[in-house]
Amino acid sequence: MEYSYHLKQRFPALHITAEVQVPPVQNRMAATMVGYAQMASFVVSFFGDAVFQALSMPVPDWAKYAQENKGTAVMLFFVGNMVSNSLTQTGAFEVYLGGQLIHSKIQTGGVPDFNALVAKVHSVNPDLQMAPPQGGQGQGHYVNQGGRQQQQQQPQQQQHPKVQKHQQRHYAQEEEDEEDDEF
Repeated sequence: MEYSYHLKQRFPALHITAEVQVPPVQNRMAATMVGYAQMASFVVSFFGDAVFQALSMPVPDWAKYAQENKGTAVMLFFVGNMVSNSLTQTGAFEVYLGGQLIHSKIQTGGVPDFNALVAKVHSVNPDLQMAPPQGGQGQGHYVNQGGRQQQQQQPQQQQHPKVQKHQQRHYAQEEEDEEDDEF
């Protein structure tokens, strides 16, 4: 949601929609089966005697074990939740512009850098009006100066004196480190 907010700030005319990618049917079925197994183990662990008596069946050894070790049943319930969630997660973060895939987390394995995403959006549709970045810490453009990336600062609003003092110390330390590197 942060990406959509910031993209909307940079490209006011951009229409952004979010969609859920449905996991494959076999994963959804496996997650459902895990849920049924969780419920069955929970019922057997806490109500096994009553269930088997109602069915006029002797209580099996595994059900006795489950009743004697309720902590294990609770732990298996939580493990089942983790398994079920992992089966239904797709890991998708797909960015399309006009039907064209711009970035795929499934293909690349990662979420894109925001500045790179803005550049891709602009390169795919250069007619899209681009608003200047909003002021604030960490929202400028990065440029390569002397083999090192530095942030171009945008005009900022008045900051709290403690923040200004911290930044001054930080920049002074960076300058000292650069001077040390020169010798």
